[in-house]
Amino acid sequence: MNPELFFVLFCFVGLILVVVITVFSLRTKKPVAKNVNAVSLDPEVLISSLKSSYSSKEDLYETVDTFFKNYHTIKPNSTQKKDFLKAVCLHRHTNAQIILKTQETLSNLSPDLKNQLSKIVEIRAGLR
Repeated sequence: MNPELFFVLFCFVGLILVVVITVFSLRTKKPVAKNVNAVSLDPEVLISSLKSSYSSKEDLYETVDTFFKNYHTIKPNSTQKKDFLKAVCLHRHTNAQIILKTQETLSNLSPDLKNQLSKIVEIRAGLR
């Protein structure tokens, strides 16, 4: 058998193999990804997302909204509530309005922590 003919047949079979594999891979159903942007409802994950240096202003608002919309599902303990408020206070894109709104909402949900939460805001306001 001529080496040139062998090379042509080898390339032809290789090309057919590539086409068959490509068609097969395109026809198979890919699993639909569940909501990729789904936010975890673990309080520690929410707090750490606020502490991230890559967290944007939109992330701040989204995390605060998620925390309070799912508050009764999350069931944070008192330390997590205080840490959440501290993270909101120290976030690079925070402002007085969101800090006070977060403090007020946490105080309404946990009246026993009202004094501690106000102290956190006073201390953190002095640091900024």
